[in-house]
Amino acid sequence: MNGAGRPDVPVWLLDVDGVLNARSRPGWSAAPAQRYAHANGLRFKLRWSPALLTEVRNLIGTDTVEIRWATSWVPHIDQVARAMALPDLPLAFTLPSNLAAATDELHEATEAAKRAAALDTVESGRRLLWTDDDAIWPSGPEREHLEAAGALLIAPDERHGLQPEDVAAIRAWLNAP
Repeated sequence: MNGAGRPDVPVWLLDVDGVLNARSRPGWSAAPAQRYAHANGLRFKLRWSPALLTEVRNLIGTDTVEIRWATSWVPHIDQVARAMALPDLPLAFTLPSNLAAATDELHEATEAAKRAAALDTVESGRRLLWTDDDAIWPSGPEREHLEAAGALLIAPDERHGLQPEDVAAIRAWLNAP
């Protein structure tokens, strides 16, 4: 299940904020769901499209992709998974537990870890799907390297997160030979 550990199965590095958790309106022409998660004594609102989460859950149950969390929520991912009713998924990386939530230090450490995980994935010979609203290189040699390896890089608008056309692109990419 979830294609874990199979070298022929692509890896999806999945961010939370700005990808699943929309900053304002997730769209998908339906009311958003919302719950709260806690990190370091702070409470954060999570807001998402139920249809998007259904799409993600449907992919989790297959061996077409191995989904790994790649998010600043890594130290508290159980909070997010529980709020969004998602099963346990592997982590793309770990972060020091002493990083405070919602700080520049956490953002910088997370961005570096996400980028290293993306490069490590393609270096290992695995196909890469990476959805992230702000850590994907907009241009430059690293992005070119990932694209040359056949990676699908989706940087959604953080206000809306992944949209139906993004999910269609993901499905098409996963089904491509």
